[in-house]
Amino acid sequence: MRNFLSMLGNYQVNRELSSTMQVLYIVVNAFMGLAGVIAVLLFIWIGYRLAKAEDESKRREAKKQMIWAVIATFAIVVFIALWNTIIVDMMASLPENPPELP
Repeated sequence: MRNFLSMLGNYQVNRELSSTMQVLYIVVNAFMGLAGVIAVLLFIWIGYRLAKAEDESKRREAKKQMIWAVIATFAIVVFIALWNTIIVDMMASLPENPPELP
């Protein structure tokens, strides 16, 4: 498989791109980690509301919220997997000492 940068025809990669990608990787992973923590807290809170619901309408509302929390968590996990796959592949394809163009 050809790497991303060679598909673009960019053989003159500098270290600034590499450090920018590393910072972007850290920032996005931090936000996704925070989103994961919020999702877990949301599950706990909605589960508590579901257990304490006294009438059927509140229970139905809590079930709908739980379904949306599951969908959001799935989306977060998929985004993290795709992001890490793409960014790690791009960072691994960066040469240490890029060749100079003639």
